Amino acid sequence: VTIDGAAGEVFNALHVGANATATMATARPTVPPGDSPVAVTVSVTGGDATSFAKVDSAGVSVVLPVVASAKAYGADAAGNLYVEDPYVGLRRYAPDGSVTTVYPKPAGQVMNMVGALPIDDRQNAYVAAGATGADVVQVEPDGTASLLATLPQPVRGMVRASGDILYALGSSSVYRVAPDGRYSELPTGALFTPNVLTIDGKDNLYVEYFNADIDVIRPGGSRANLLRHDQGGPAFEYET
Repeated sequence: VTIDGAAGEVFNALHVGANATATMATARPTVPPGDSPVAVTVSVTGGDATSFAKVDSAGVSVVLPVVASAKAYGADAAGNLYVEDPYVGLRRYAPDGSVTTVYPKPAGQVMNMVGALPIDDRQNAYVAAGATGADVVQVEPDGTASLLATLPQPVRGMVRASGDILYALGSSSVYRVAPDGRYSELPTGALFTPNVLTIDGKDNLYVEYFNADIDVIRPGGSRANLLRHDQGGPAFEYET
């Protein structure tokens, strides 16, 4: 694929924003066996100019190898990247390339968060573990781990709000977890098949469901639908 005459890597997907339409067309529907150049024309309409940009490969470097099983990531103030690997545990990737398993996954426990991996003001990381994945575990930078709370439901995802408050997405509820470990269930009503939890700068929570619906949850716990997949709205694949 070439963009503005610059050769790039081979891709089979092009992400250009929620409201864009893109097509890839070739002059020949079939090619004979063996090496053969094929011209591909990419057409994009309705692209979001704030997110659709060419990346200069000279300024890009690999910071960690592919961790296909990991789905929760976070970064601390020193630029360390924390990754929850459901098979290994919590791993820290330093800017110099060194890798440390700061919290090995305990035998027989479940670690399966999706989305953000919260880091608080003291640079402690938070993961979900336990026999069912319902334990909220605080991991200090030196690897010291302590149980903060055990929630009624397995934790699907967690985010950090102001005041080092944590919000945890369960299988059908959202829980507010204070720094001392006390927790309460938000009065949102039952959530049906929630997938990912995220937060904005005003502590509003956003829940994306497996059917691509998105709800907003205000700090007081009230919930409203923001986007519905069956009303022709945009679908989100990577933003959350």
